[in-house]
Amino acid sequence: MIIKSVKKASAILKKLSDNYPDCLRLDELSRHTGINKSTCIHLLDTLIEEQLVERSGHAVYRLAAGCFYLTRSGRFDNSRISVCSPVLKWLYAKVNQTVLIAEIQNCTKYVVDYIEGELQIVSSPADIIVDDIYRTATGRLILSRMPRENVAEVVYKHGLPRSPDWVDFKTYDEFEKELSELRKKTVIFAESESGGAVSSGIAAEIFDRKGNVGAVGIAYTNNGKEKISLEQRQIYEKYLIKASKEMSRRLSFGG
Repeated sequence: MIIKSVKKASAILKKLSDNYPDCLRLDELSRHTGINKSTCIHLLDTLIEEQLVERSGHAVYRLAAGCFYLTRSGRFDNSRISVCSPVLKWLYAKVNQTVLIAEIQNCTKYVVDYIEGELQIVSSPADIIVDDIYRTATGRLILSRMPRENVAEVVYKHGLPRSPDWVDFKTYDEFEKELSELRKKTVIFAESESGGAVSSGIAAEIFDRKGNVGAVGIAYTNNGKEKISLEQRQIYEKYLIKASKEMSRRLSFGG
């Protein structure tokens, strides 16, 4: 029984892979795999929970970022990254710091594209990275733009933020109040300290016609030196806002 379920789940993943980056409706998956709809729904719910599939609408599915993270190869959402990547390169040329694009899928934050500067964010090259939701500026920004029911799902899975990742929120209402304040901001800033070095990040929103799809960020460290000046941070923010607006324009209107 377990072997049959694994084979059926594998058939679903293969069919979604064949159709990627486009989505497939439930009736199409059922027809192409020969698996009845009720079994398909059960398996898809499990694959979504395991972050291998995402639901893009009512009874509409496609591969999720978790599939790409498993192999550490390939790009998640080629069409979206191909649109934003030239702007990310432009941002890197302007700030000469680590720049990245992040998304949250199924309560997990992924860095789906990045260019490393002085601050190394991975020990070995990878096309997609699982990253901290609460500690980072990009994670906090996306959370602040997510529907409340999706935020509740994140808290249910990870718990409320705790120091040193953020602050110790005693209640969900306290956390929601903080997110409400962050929603008012165009740029979000976060920093953390480790081994005497302070790592900082700033993030701005990326959206398409349907709404928020992620965040673009700049990450940097002082390596034990003095923090960057307010003037330098404002320069970073200026270029970051330009990049986020251009990415959103391209995603919304196809370039």
